Amino acid sequence: MTYALSSFFWFVVVTGILVTWHEFGHFWVARRLGVKTTNFAVGFGPSLFARTGKDGTEYAVKAIPLGGYVKFIDSREAEVLPADIPFAFDKQPIWKRSLIVLAGPVANLLLTLAAFTLMFMLGKEDLRLVVGTSSGAAATAGLVRYDEIIKVGDVAIGGIGEATLELVHQGYSKQKVLLTVRDVRSDAIRTLTMDLSQLPEKFDEKDPLAAMGITGFHRDADTLVDALTPDFPAALAGVRPGDRIIAVNNLPVARFSDFVKTLNEQANRAEGRVELTIERGGARSLLAVTAKKIPASAETSVPMWRLGMGFKNYTVTKRLGLNAAALESGRSCYYLFKRTMSAIGALLSGEASLKNVAGPITIAQAAEATASAGAAQFLWFLGLVSLSLFVVNLLPIPVLDGGQLMFFMMEWLKGSPLSQNTQFAGQIVGLLAILGLMLLAFYNDLARVFGVA
Repeated sequence: MTYALSSFFWFVVVTGILVTWHEFGHFWVARRLGVKTTNFAVGFGPSLFARTGKDGTEYAVKAIPLGGYVKFIDSREAEVLPADIPFAFDKQPIWKRSLIVLAGPVANLLLTLAAFTLMFMLGKEDLRLVVGTSSGAAATAGLVRYDEIIKVGDVAIGGIGEATLELVHQGYSKQKVLLTVRDVRSDAIRTLTMDLSQLPEKFDEKDPLAAMGITGFHRDADTLVDALTPDFPAALAGVRPGDRIIAVNNLPVARFSDFVKTLNEQANRAEGRVELTIERGGARSLLAVTAKKIPASAETSVPMWRLGMGFKNYTVTKRLGLNAAALESGRSCYYLFKRTMSAIGALLSGEASLKNVAGPITIAQAAEATASAGAAQFLWFLGLVSLSLFVVNLLPIPVLDGGQLMFFMMEWLKGSPLSQNTQFAGQIVGLLAILGLMLLAFYNDLARVFGVA
């Protein structure tokens, strides 16, 4: 219950920021261009808060935190006082209306740039894509444990996020891809060719690395202690960073997966009491410790025994000054924009599975997870979702900003506005398309939650 409430809270925070800023973009440009507004709302449904400003605009926060809107004076929707005709949206030239509509997505793009810039200034830590185990296409290519992928094709890789995006992009083509890898122990660099032609027609992009036969080192690290949780059994018993866990109750454990399995099996037999074999400074010793039982959660479907130890992973932190952070923010936006368009193209062409369309539950879970991981990770997620809104809102679908711009373009070519019936029909088609997309996203979310996707 606590996890669900926390996820809902961070979902409201994220959507509140993104929607308010998007609608403010429309609102700010409209007011600067002399168009009057009647409503500025965040959310839909009944109002939780409403206030009419001195400018005559009602500002409201609605009960359903999905979307929002700015309403302009418009003679097509209601009777307009003769004195307000010059300030009506529909009476403005095409260039003004286009700028007003474009301002919302542009606001999202600016928010992405700002969030990424601040993130790089704070310092974003990311896992490096170091191979833990390999199989399938990865093993055939020659990837082995401790190989770090530092370049996919011509694209240099800074962390596991970039590597995953680039491998997904390459996976759509089902062709061979050149990988540059470095052994993290010796720094030796070599190149490999991974053949992606054997990937399923619609491979699992929820875990594309697994589809390609790569298990990251972070999922099955060596049992070298890197961090300890204060007041948890391991720290209280005297375990130190740099210790290597050799065995649990004399049963060898060389990797994280072995450790978790053996710890839980042995702890269940003696109410959490186990004996660790520790290697420290070349010498081995035994240490008695009582594990703590953690209730089932969103991450674990059953209760688990924990000692409060984190094992060493390979990470990279990018921390930059203001100018360098702004430049890197622009580079990241451009790269993510290209990969987002590639993903949309793959969805439309059938190369990518519709199961990858995520909805509010997935967004809420990701918002909670990144918020728990720190400000930099949350800013990364906020910027990523804002960039997605920038792209999606510019799609030429009626009811979206891109659809409005499409109508304006047709009006400019035709020399006169499209008929009300034509625009209404387009709006209905666009609404049905968005409704279908929302239902698909909700279905995918529920399928993931209940384990049927």
